[in-house]
Amino acid sequence: MADIEPGQLFLYGRPVEGAFVDAEEMRNNLTALARTHYTTDVLYPLNAQDGQPRINAVDPNNIKFQVFISGAWRTVLQQVDKGVAAPVKNIWQFDTAGAAWIIDHNLGSQPLVQIYDAAFNLLTPVPVTHPPNERQAFGFVPSSLATILAGTQNLAAFNPQTGGFVVGLYLSVAEAITGAPDILFDVLINGTPVTGGVVTLNSVQSGGALVNASAVTGTNKFVSTDLIQLRAQTVAAPSAGSFTAILVTQRNGYYFLNHVNENRVAVTHPEAVTGFAVVVG
Repeated sequence: MADIEPGQLFLYGRPVEGAFVDAEEMRNNLTALARTHYTTDVLYPLNAQDGQPRINAVDPNNIKFQVFISGAWRTVLQQVDKGVAAPVKNIWQFDTAGAAWIIDHNLGSQPLVQIYDAAFNLLTPVPVTHPPNERQAFGFVPSSLATILAGTQNLAAFNPQTGGFVVGLYLSVAEAITGAPDILFDVLINGTPVTGGVVTLNSVQSGGALVNASAVTGTNKFVSTDLIQLRAQTVAAPSAGSFTAILVTQRNGYYFLNHVNENRVAVTHPEAVTGFAVVVG
């Protein structure tokens, strides 16, 4: 039979007030207090009260000093078994490229997490609800749109100066587009079309209208020295009209971070990458 742990020995109200002192009860309570309610069972000490401490050794690789406050055991120190009162720091290395990194740190808290690429350059966290979208105008396409040549031609181009991903394209109509236009607009990176991201202009558009592209699905990564072009594939030109073509991009070097629970962190990248995660907590 396993020995009873100090956390299990402790009993409130013993010895009973007014009764003869019970040596065993007194000894048990003093033993429990002297060993700070050491326990490997999260249930003990039973009926914990505010301010009561304990040594939680449920995980022998992360023994915690805890205090019971407002109905729950609050961790004051972790990794007590390692002899350090300071927060523990772990470095997780991801040698196999992946867009999703799962880190099971088992610290019982929401630790500080920093993400680095394979060269140990610090990456930037961004909110899941606000991805780092940037907008770049290809330039104003004037009323000569009415005389655009049939067939395929590139209308505008630029160098992005930073690396990233094409995530969208839309036309902001300045002058009303009239007639019977039939044109497809898409984006090329060094002459290779982005998969998806096609604007279909096949109807009249009033001034101030936005004409959005289909979803971008691939072949959309670029580096700072690439040439990004706006291409038109024309069946029929409009009789009049002009617009500004806006490219939507995301810079690389960012990630989304989610504390799934107090023992797990999920890191999501825009592409599969290798690198490091530093967890402090």
